[in-house]
Amino acid sequence: MNRLLLLSLALVLAVAAASCSGDDDAVSTSGQRVYADQQYYPTLPETVWRYRVDSTGADKRLVRDAYRINSRITGTTFTANDTTYTVQVNEEIRSNGTSFDTLYVRKDDRGVFMSSPSLRNFSLLGQLGAGLNLGTFPKEFMILPLHPEYVTNWDIIRFDYTILILNIRFWVTAQYMGRENVTTDMGVFRDCAKVRITVDALFPNPADPTNILNPLRINDKADFWLARPLGLVVGDGAASVFALLNGRVPLSLQARKLHMEPLDMSIAQPSGPCASFR
Repeated sequence: MNRLLLLSLALVLAVAAASCSGDDDAVSTSGQRVYADQQYYPTLPETVWRYRVDSTGADKRLVRDAYRINSRITGTTFTANDTTYTVQVNEEIRSNGTSFDTLYVRKDDRGVFMSSPSLRNFSLLGQLGAGLNLGTFPKEFMILPLHPEYVTNWDIIRFDYTILILNIRFWVTAQYMGRENVTTDMGVFRDCAKVRITVDALFPNPADPTNILNPLRINDKADFWLARPLGLVVGDGAASVFALLNGRVPLSLQARKLHMEPLDMSIAQPSGPCASFR
């Protein structure tokens, strides 16, 4: 019996030695960096969202399904100053026609960033106003920090111009409001990151541009809910703020309130063992 036990032990040790005799697998540090909590905004090609937008005017009358938005990650990229973005196209379908807007989206170890042709063009104002203390008009803005619990407030745009008694102000700020469940006709989206965007602006009134005592004031806000791994699922608030999420600069005073929620979506996901971390 002892001889059989010794033989069995020798066999186990031989197998163990054989399994550990090879070299360890090589470890590479040259792979693409991934960010575990960036699933709030998927950017893989052919990701598609279809939204319904309800509108409420100054008369408080609700127009359900006022228009629709189809958003698609195209698979193409845009690069400027060594920064590469994924291109997203938003198709806005109304009863009087269809229009298109372009967004640039990127992720890094700070968060999710957006830009657009309009925003990049407006950023030139800061260059033209060098020496006039105009503040900053960025080429991109952060829609969600990587760790929103620790970065709860951030500036999107802070632009000021004062000459004599003429004041122009355009401030856009964002605030992380925590995690919430949000209910839509499509279903309940759980544990969403809620972001509130506020526009505080002061301009000469286009209807009365020579009267500096009658400026156009904008003080609007809208809330947006982002769900992992689905992206933007609900928006609710002032139409002027929605313009920013469509790649436009919110320069007009609008009494309309909008509510946007998904009709359906097709979210492309990475394959392989690290799929849930990209």
